[in-house]
Amino acid sequence: LNLKPTQKLNANKKKSEISYKKSGDLIDSLKYLWIGINQIGNQKLKRVPEPMSIMDEEQSVNDFDQLVKTQTYCMYLYILNLCDRLQSRGAIHKKRALDIACGPGNLSIQLNQILNYEKVWGVDLSEKMLKRANKNAQSVKNQIQFLKMNASQLDFEDGFFDLSIFFQSAHHIDSLQEIGKIMQEAERVTNENGTIIVGDLCRMRTEGNAKRFAKTACSHYL
Repeated sequence: LNLKPTQKLNANKKKSEISYKKSGDLIDSLKYLWIGINQIGNQKLKRVPEPMSIMDEEQSVNDFDQLVKTQTYCMYLYILNLCDRLQSRGAIHKKRALDIACGPGNLSIQLNQILNYEKVWGVDLSEKMLKRANKNAQSVKNQIQFLKMNASQLDFEDGFFDLSIFFQSAHHIDSLQEIGKIMQEAERVTNENGTIIVGDLCRMRTEGNAKRFAKTACSHYL
């Protein structure tokens, strides 16, 4: 190619940026591998819930909404993939879905838009989160409804849902007993042919590994 000097400079710069990104991805992969290796052994850290059981500060809502749409989006893709695989086996009917502790509503929206659930309900105790969820779901507001509701006292009929999801929220709950109540409610409102999916953050084994993970996963926020 006959490139002008400025074009060559830009091409080399772009190539260098791509090379640097690949190098950074490899380093991050090795860091995560080392974190995984250090998870082997006896659990030393006790369970410590998030200091905010209800995320209701404007800045926290903004940060979490952005985090879900970027850094942690792959976690939600995993849940969507799991639902899709269960559906392909005929294990899930696609009429009504419940997103427990829905936050800014991103998973609720994806259940409707990507997995084609006819109607999705998202429940949360944070009014600011629900306000953000309604804003995010503006284009599909007829298919998704967000309600302020205690997850351990769900105001739905028995067996109402085909799918209930409680994802990335248990670490905000103070006690394991309360989490147990939420699980009982999820079981109650999900029909006998329905599916309940639960997922949360993995607790690090040691304080050193927790710091290592935070430094790697949260480098954009430190």
